[in-house]
Amino acid sequence: MAERIRTCIICGNNSSTLHVLPNKKEQRKRWLEFIFGRAPVYYSAWLVVCSDHFEPSDFTNYGAYSSGFVSKLSLKPGS
Repeated sequence: MAERIRTCIICGNNSSTLHVLPNKKEQRKRWLEFIFGRAPVYYSAWLVVCSDHFEPSDFTNYGAYSSGFVSKLSLKPGS
């Protein structure tokens, strides 16, 4: 079986850090509204958003990432 390649639902990017939807219902609803304009009733469990759609201040390790010390960005809680 072929491996499924995840890509950003907004821009199709698969080369930067990809972030899955938050578990918290209200935060997940805000993400879905940002992506689709309004939160859909049904959406894919594979839905991810790339780091390009966040501000540097949304990450806990942006400095380390931009300096090359880490390879993936980590979102701050609530981002």
